[in-house]
Amino acid sequence: MIKSVSIILPLYNEEKRLKNTFNKISKFLSNNNIKYKEIVFVDDGTTNNSKKFIKRKIKSEKKKNLLSYT
Repeated sequence: MIKSVSIILPLYNEEKRLKNTFNKISKFLSNNNIKYKEIVFVDDGTTNNSKKFIKRKIKSEKKKNLLSYT
């Protein structure tokens, strides 16, 4: 049984899909009783508001220290 995972999400202009993607990942992990160690967003030069969404998500999860953005 997997106890925890690290998730790496590459992205490029994913503003329209990020919220839904993050929610689906969270739901899957929760439904399968899997804890995530970290979620790493790897941005390849996004030119839309993807970065802004991720920064807000990081801020809201800051106390847990589980998200990072590169």
